[in-house]
Amino acid sequence: FGVELAYWGTSCKLAPAGEKLCKAKGFDKVLSDMALHWKKFRGGKFQIEYAKKLLTEGRIISFEVSNLSDDLHRIYDIKVEYFIKGELKTKLLELKNWSHFYPETIKSQFLKDLQKMKNLGDIQWIFAKTDNIRDLDTLKSKVLQALKTADGKPIKELEKLFENKSFGDKIKVWMDTKKEIKSDSFLGWLDNSDNFYKFFKIAD
Repeated sequence: FGVELAYWGTSCKLAPAGEKLCKAKGFDKVLSDMALHWKKFRGGKFQIEYAKKLLTEGRIISFEVSNLSDDLHRIYDIKVEYFIKGELKTKLLELKNWSHFYPETIKSQFLKDLQKMKNLGDIQWIFAKTDNIRDLDTLKSKVLQALKTADGKPIKELEKLFENKSFGDKIKVWMDTKKEIKSDSFLGWLDNSDNFYKFFKIAD
């Protein structure tokens, strides 16, 4: 894949919004990571293609953004900045181009994101459409399965989050309810496609 990698590094200015892509913070890091091995190349190519789409929509982007706001260290593939009614908004994107589904990654990274996210939608996972993940319903089924034990109960890591009152109060706002909630009711809410879409989507 060396020839194709060279194309991204030398010819990106020829593509729509290409000059902005080349100048985006962290773009060089994406290219260097793509040279490491095939999985990195697949992931980086998807990153770049999705970033080009964002740029044509007038978004401001950065790549490989570290979030060290607390002890939950995360690096996000793309940070998107845009304005709504004159107010700057920021969204962090986790991009996945998986030929196989990795439940342990959902458990570790997504649970961190639930804790980090202040406003619903501030962090979103974007999946490439693959033979393994063809549509949102398939993705939803796999994510929910990763967050449950074999007998269908919420995993202990998720249950533990709801022991924190501030976390539970935040989720109540997202769910637009005043009732006390637990991990199982959250998973039931997440099983609604409209709610799931606020966290996960499949790229067009």
